[in-house]
Amino acid sequence: PNAAAHGESPRDPNPCLWALREWDLDEAASASLAPQLQEAYQASLRTRARVAIDILSKHISQRKLEQRLGLSQGYLSRLRAGDGNPSPELVSHLGLLCQDPPNRLVELERFWALPDEEWPPLAIPPTLDTGLSIADAVCPLLHR
Repeated sequence: PNAAAHGESPRDPNPCLWALREWDLDEAASASLAPQLQEAYQASLRTRARVAIDILSKHISQRKLEQRLGLSQGYLSRLRAGDGNPSPELVSHLGLLCQDPPNRLVELERFWALPDEEWPPLAIPPTLDTGLSIADAVCPLLHR
C-alpha cells in the first residue's frame, strides 16, 4: 500500500506509519493498525514535547520561548499539561533547542534579530543535488 492509502503525505515524519509501508500486510490489517500506530506516534510527540519544554524551561520562560517560536500565549503550558497534539515540526524544533539550550536559545534570538538582507548567512555550502547554495535556491532575489 502507498502512503496516500494510509492517510498521510509521502513526507509524513511518522515512523509508525512508515512501518505499514514496509510490512507486507493486507489492506484490512493495515487499516486496523493505522489508527493505533497514529495514536502511538501522537503520544510520542506529546511526551517529547513535554520533556523538551521541561528542559528548556530551566533556561527560558515558556512565554519568551513561545514568542521566539511564534506560538500563541499559553500553548506550551497546554502541551506540557498533555492538552493538545504538537506538530512534528514543533517537536523537532524543541528537540534541536534541547541539544544545547544556552547556545541554541541565543542562536534563535540572534536569528530573529537579523535584518532580512543579512539572512541567509553568506557562508552556506552548496546543496548536494543542484550545486546551488540554499541561499541561492531560497532567496535568489537577495543575490542579484
